[in-house]
Amino acid sequence: MTAAPERGRLARVSEEGGRSHSMMEEDAAAHRARYLTRIEQALRSRDPDRVLEGEIARAIAGDLVDFNRQVEPNGATGEVDVETTRAIIEVTARRTGKLK
Repeated sequence: MTAAPERGRLARVSEEGGRSHSMMEEDAAAHRARYLTRIEQALRSRDPDRVLEGEIARAIAGDLVDFNRQVEPNGATGEVDVETTRAIIEVTARRTGKLK
């Protein structure tokens, strides 16, 4: 059996006999459902930064890998606002940025 990386976080596995299937296909579907729920929650937020994050994620949904992913346990290091297969996007509606 050999594995080769594919777009995003999935890998295609080739088994003896020439058959192939996506690893963790159900996990990927569950992951997508979770971040789509987080996008909908962001779009309903009263926080303009959160709404803008949701709008951007929705606009690039075809290339989206993750949305508002916590970095480290409980977001101790921070969060990734929008992640695509080629970029991590930090979103803010403030002219001064998010740093304090």
